Amino acid sequence: LKGEILANLKFVEELLGIGFKDPSAYFQLGVSESEKQEIENKIEERKRAKEQKDFLKADSIREELLNHKIALMDTPQGTIWEKFF
Repeated sequence: LKGEILANLKFVEELLGIGFKDPSAYFQLGVSESEKQEIENKIEERKRAKEQKDFLKADSIREELLNHKIALMDTPQGTIWEKFF
């Protein structure tokens, strides 16, 4: 479903000549630059915890972000995030 939404957003963007170069940016609307930096720092901290096999800490960071309505998605290219309401 999420893939379909992103595909539809991209289609509308191209059709109207507006929108986002990166469809995932749509899901980060309303997040200040300082909040984005804080989220990225938490993602980096989580990455280090996973590399050290401290999965309890990694899960704790994911949970902390979820409590702030930030969902993480791990991809082969790295972790991406989005704000949900």
